[in-house]
Amino acid sequence: MFSLAFTLLLMLPGLSLCTANQNLSSKYNFNATLRQDYYQLYWSFNETIISFAVKVRTTGWVGLGISPDGSAPGSDVAVGWIDGSGNSMFHDYHAVENRLERDVMQNWDLTNAEVGDGYTVLEFYRNLTSCDNRDLDIVAEPMQVYYLWSNNKPGSSGDLPALSQSGFAVLNLIGRLNPSGNNSTSDEEEMLFVGVENAMVTVGGSYWCRAHRLPNSIRHNPKYITKFAARISNGSEGIISHMIVQVCMGLENEDLSADGRSCDMVSNRFDSCFNQDVIGVWGRGGEEFVYPDNVAYKFGGSGDPLFVVIRIKYDRTNALTDSSGIVFTYTSTPREHNAGILYLGHYLNQNMVIPPRAENYTVLGICSGACTENYFPTGGINVFANLFVAGGLDSTSLEISHTRDLTCPSGNEVSTGLKALDRNLFYSTSMLQANYLSSDVTIQQGDSLILRCNYNASTRAKVTLGGAGVLNESCLSFPVYYPYTGMSTCTSYPVFDKYGDFVENDVPSSNEGDFNDLNLDPFGDSDQSSTTDIANTMNDLEWTEDRIRAYERLVYTEGRQWSMCPSRRSAVDLPDTSCCGYEPDSVCSTDTSTPCCQRQCAMRVNSAIGVSFSVTILALSALLILIC
Repeated sequence: MFSLAFTLLLMLPGLSLCTANQNLSSKYNFNATLRQDYYQLYWSFNETIISFAVKVRTTGWVGLGISPDGSAPGSDVAVGWIDGSGNSMFHDYHAVENRLERDVMQNWDLTNAEVGDGYTVLEFYRNLTSCDNRDLDIVAEPMQVYYLWSNNKPGSSGDLPALSQSGFAVLNLIGRLNPSGNNSTSDEEEMLFVGVENAMVTVGGSYWCRAHRLPNSIRHNPKYITKFAARISNGSEGIISHMIVQVCMGLENEDLSADGRSCDMVSNRFDSCFNQDVIGVWGRGGEEFVYPDNVAYKFGGSGDPLFVVIRIKYDRTNALTDSSGIVFTYTSTPREHNAGILYLGHYLNQNMVIPPRAENYTVLGICSGACTENYFPTGGINVFANLFVAGGLDSTSLEISHTRDLTCPSGNEVSTGLKALDRNLFYSTSMLQANYLSSDVTIQQGDSLILRCNYNASTRAKVTLGGAGVLNESCLSFPVYYPYTGMSTCTSYPVFDKYGDFVENDVPSSNEGDFNDLNLDPFGDSDQSSTTDIANTMNDLEWTEDRIRAYERLVYTEGRQWSMCPSRRSAVDLPDTSCCGYEPDSVCSTDTSTPCCQRQCAMRVNSAIGVSFSVTILALSALLILIC
């Protein structure tokens, strides 16, 4: 057993025994400062094991763990220290309320422990999946990391003295390494800044727009973006929520200005820009985004748009002078694959309604199989990163579901759920980093992507509508993929085909008239109701829990959605994966799941189709007899 464990240690970077004087940053692939000057975390991983090192400003005990929800209860924690005799002590604990209890099964293993200069260094590892019901699995998505320490050592009994400091940090522990470490630079690299210059920004809680005319060197010859990063002015760090840059065909020179203006005040020509290709996205807390060595974003050249437009979301209303934006690094050398950034989610509009005091309320946007069938290449696309950057203050979690229609040998078609493309159960507007997926995910022609956004509006006394304002909400994400498809946006909004059922069954007669007068379709035959009219009508209703759930169910869960991609709008149903939902393989069991087409629920669908077909044949036969 010792031989096997030692072999595993040698396989992992950062797990060889060493002294604290060595540079932990060079040993481990990732690192994060959990508490400035006090707690530094380092880690590396392979397919089955994750290794950690912590350097903490204490000579007492040190803990590191995983929390299920950002609080102590239920956390899976490893605790270590060096006792008064110089012996290293290390144990597996779980948190019960606000105290730590030692586990019977030890799933964290220490490889090195040292103390010196007032710091304690621990190096240890564990399996990603422990098969212990008291432990939490480490998965490829943002997780709540629980860090804690005490300035006192445990006594001979081993009881832990009270902790001195603790906290939580949201980290994706097993995401793909940012390619920046491998991305080579060259002398031919050039930079393009897209942003504002000494802009007197007077709008808060909304978007600020500025258009740029591309230089001739880009307009006449294609270029290839290899990375991009934010440039934030001093004093604007906590004010800018996110920035989106899109190419634009259709602007004129009169739309250019050095400082830009509120997006509500620009010419109508800007409207078309917001449906064109996204070339860069940044959110607060985000770092430099670097493309893999074989991928770049192609832009410019003959026939491409002459302009680019940046939208900057400011969260505060106080006036400021700003020169922020995004810096693109590009070359003239093409790479193997041309990238694309997909604008995915719920169409940004006031018809997105979140009732007051709603908890765990879900809104969705679908990129339908009809759109992917029409725009994706034969081999599909490969998604390698994702940016969740456009939720609002009430957003709590986001997930991109991935579904595929299967044709069973019987001829029956069944929708099956695949592994989620990406999800963030701990969404925060202060930490909007890009997530490099652990491996490329192929989205085939005909597949559907569904972005589900959850909200907690428990503190809101009035309805929340979709929009760009700081008090509005949105449900958007930006998967980054290759090869480029030409489909810049893939969004949806409700058809409201069951809105009448809600009004009839859940709205009091005193409110029915106003609800029936609303037009929530921005592309209908008549003008859409204004934001004010929608808000006033919705706020006049007393939103009970039953009404909140009825609206959510009839508009999103059961209602049809208008799926929109370039030059295409179609009403679609959500894929029904209740029969064949995603079931991950378990390393803790030898049981295997039944293939979708062999499940009883799939057979029942097949039987229903057979009955329907038989009834149709009988009806046609009866009709022929009558005619004869």
